[in-house]
Amino acid sequence: MTIAIIIAVAVIIAVVLYFLLRNPDRMTQEELVELCKDMTKECPKIVAENVRLDRVSAEQDMSMIYTYTMLKVDPNALNEENLNNMKAQLLKHYKTSKDFSLFRKNHVAVTFVYYDAEGKELLSVECK
Repeated sequence: MTIAIIIAVAVIIAVVLYFLLRNPDRMTQEELVELCKDMTKECPKIVAENVRLDRVSAEQDMSMIYTYTMLKVDPNALNEENLNNMKAQLLKHYKTSKDFSLFRKNHVAVTFVYYDAEGKELLSVECK
């Protein structure tokens, strides 16, 4: 009986130490996949005027893709200057936003892809 208690205590200590010593900022591929599944459950979701988040997906290499649809697109607004400004804003948001700090710490590449209402790709920005 004493040996069983010692073994049980040793196992409990090992499990507790594992969770205490595990880096809470470390993300695994499995956790990334689950996070994307949970986020996609809330989709489609309007996130800004005329912008809908359709899904969030995880790739095998610790990367993820946010897929958006721009519901109403002014063709005049899709000039090179505006698209470059949008790319710069997305890169800055990824690099500075608290929301993406866990991804940055874990070197998760995030790609933002925007489509028009007909499914034509308008913009794709990869952030690392």
